[in-house]
Order: sequence, then C-alpha cells, then structure tokens
Amino acid sequence: MSGGDPSASYPPGVPGRYPAPSVPVTRLLDDAAQDFPDTDAIDVAGHRLTYREVLEHVDRLATVLADAGVAPGDRVAALLPTGPALLITAFATWRLAAVCVVLERGLEGQAIAEAVERHRGRVVVADPAAYDDLAAHRAALPSVERVLVAAAAEFQPFPRNLRPAGRWSPLRARRERAGRFKEAIRRTAPEVGQAPLPGEATAAIVGDVALSHDVLVSAAFALRLWVPDVRAGGETLLLAAPLSRPLGLAAALGLGVLAAATLALPSSEEPGAVLRGARRRRPTLLVGCAGLGAVLAEVGGSLTDVRVALVEGPVDEDEGARLHETSGARLRGVLAGPAGPVAAHPVYGDARLGSLGHALTDVTLAALDAEGAARPAGTVGRLAARGPSVPGAGWWPLGVRGHVDADGYAWPAGSASHAAESASHADGSASHADEPDRRRSGPREPDRR
Repeated sequence: MSGGDPSASYPPGVPGRYPAPSVPVTRLLDDAAQDFPDTDAIDVAGHRLTYREVLEHVDRLATVLADAGVAPGDRVAALLPTGPALLITAFATWRLAAVCVVLERGLEGQAIAEAVERHRGRVVVADPAAYDDLAAHRAALPSVERVLVAAAAEFQPFPRNLRPAGRWSPLRARRERAGRFKEAIRRTAPEVGQAPLPGEATAAIVGDVALSHDVLVSAAFALRLWVPDVRAGGETLLLAAPLSRPLGLAAALGLGVLAAATLALPSSEEPGAVLRGARRRRPTLLVGCAGLGAVLAEVGGSLTDVRVALVEGPVDEDEGARLHETSGARLRGVLAGPAGPVAAHPVYGDARLGSLGHALTDVTLAALDAEGAARPAGTVGRLAARGPSVPGAGWWPLGVRGHVDADGYAWPAGSASHAAESASHADGSASHADEPDRRRSGPREPDRR
C-alpha cells in the first residue's frame, strides 16, 4: 500500500485508530449542552449563545420545520453565511433525520433558484439578499413549500438586531409563504425529539457531495483528536473558514461542538476581519482558509493566546517558525477532503512543514496510478484518501499530484524539498518544525467527556 502503515509515526497523544461512534451528528450538540450548558457556544459581534440556548433554538426550529412538513430524508436548503442561523438550521434539520443542503455563497439570481430546485429543497432558510432572489424566481421553485428569512443582524446585540430583513413586508411574506427565522423560533415550543436514523443516512450535501452522519462524526473526531491537548469546555475557536466548505464544517463540529468550545465568528473570512476578531476575542484555537498563514506570521506578536492555528493548504516552514517565535502558536496546514481534513501537519512532534501533512486518524493516503491502484511509497501519482471520514468505500481523489512516504506524510509533486526531507528523516534527523512549546508540559489524551 502506498505510504505503508503510518501508525508508528502518529504524533504524541494522537491515536492511529479510533472507533468513532455511529450516532446522529446531533449527539455532539446534545452532549455538549448536557455537560457544559452555560458555556458560550457561539460569539458573534459580542452577542453570545450558550450551549443550552443553542440546543433550545435547534429543537424549536426542528418543530417549525416539522410543522412545515419536513420528514426524514427531505431536504432543507441553507443559503446563509457562516453564523448562528446556519449552525442552528443544520442541527435542526439533522434532528428530523432530514438533509441539510449547504449551498455555496456567491450564487445570485436565477442561479440560486436553479441550485435550490436541483437539490429539491422543501424548505429554504436564506439571508435577505438570497430571499429577494428567490422571490424574484418563485415560479421556478415548485418544490419549495416554505422560506425562512434569517438576517445576520438578528443575532447581534441591541439595537443592531432591529435592522430590517431585506425588502420585508407581511403581505409579501404571506404571499410567498415566508417567515422570519428568529420570530418562528421564538413563537414555537419544542415538540419533536431525535428521529431515528441509520448512521449511513445522508446528513448534509456540501459542494454537491452527500455526507452521511457517520462520515461527519468521524471527520469531527479525527480533527478533534489531532489537537490532543484540547480542554473540553475551555477553548475559544476563531472559525475563519466558511461552514459551506469541508474544513469549516469539520472544525465547527470537531474543535467546536465536540470540544464544547466557544465558536467565535469574525464578520468575514477576510484577513483584516480575522485579525480584528483574534485581538478582540483572544481565541486559543484558530482555523482559516488558504493564505491566512502568511498574514498570521506577520502579526504573530498580537496572537499570544492562540495555541494552534490550522490553515488550508501547505504551510511555509519559515512562516511557521516565525509565528511560533513571536507568539508561541503552532501554525499547521491541512489537506481537505470532501468532509474535512484528511491530512495535516502534526501539531506536536514532527510536523515536516513543506509536506501536505500526515494522514489523520483512521485515514489512509495513497498516490494512485492511471488505473486507480495505489502506487508504492515514494512514487508520484494522483493523491487520494479513504477511511471512515471519507464518503464511499473506495479512494477519494484530492485533486493533487504527489507521493506518500512510508511514514504517512503526503508530499506535492515537484517540491524541491520533498526528496531531501524524506532522506533526512530516513536517517533519524530532527525536523525544523519539531520545536518546543514554551507554554505546555506535553500532550495528554483527549477528554471525550
């Protein structure tokens, strides 16, 4: 097998195998709300919701959706930015064993209507701009029976929460069978419990890829295990990756809800907004999009509370060293699959910055030949992954060419350093990224609550 057996090379505190439970994704929120009910779950512009409050919102919205006719297997389309409404919508949909279709931001006009109808969304939860586009193309949406409009301002402190939701009018709302998201939740008593469902049932569609409950839960556990010193109920995660992308969704579930962390959401994923959010909320964990690592390295001195920063894509070795020197934070890159990271630079131990990362728990990486067979370790091919956090039973192509070494690290093809890196580790030399952390005594086993 390409890459051999990487189990011996997993970083300290990270198991090579971990049997994630086959449970609905909602179990993660139920456990967090039971164990840490008064811990802040979401922080948006200073407005906070505890885990108890989020759970209540979820159960109320699930009742609203059930009253609208949503049944197991039905689809609820979400046209929302990253924020409380999107998380609440997803968990409420999963409560009913329905499917949450997370549509990419940036769609406009007819494209929005086509995307909703292609996925046969029965109920749509949209922000005001998307609602206006849906209303303009209502005739092209025969499958839509109800629209809920969620304005970002509804989850902001008074008086910003009084901003109107688009061109809203009661007459128009009745005609288009639309309602306000927050008002519907406030007026509805929770009356539904968790609908029974098998773990292989589809939970979400992200980027047109169907993801089961088992896949999402496994992806959440894999990312949570990758940061072995996470303190359940004691972390603040600044999420600067959109929930409409696999990294953002896996981070919200694994480093957020599964760890009962406070999910701090910046006003946007733009670097300036992320840095302002980091300075204001003082997160201990940070997850962001590609390119953010270079920005963090430049301003590391103002990020002294951040312990671990995970960003999509490769991380430059100099950037990682510079950020660690100025703030103590460990900058690590992740290689994302369809449901979340499938490889990442180890947080502790041998990071090998310059690679694409080490296979996560229960993930196998390979370089495939033209026929789709795994090539021997060190041989270049099309990188692919398989495991419980990857949909399907076969290899999932990652859209990158490279090779996997015998320790389970993936290297991009054409990298000037990958051959030298492999040789240096073969003779036992240390990695530049294997630096000490001035603020911790060593990794400990994750607290699974």
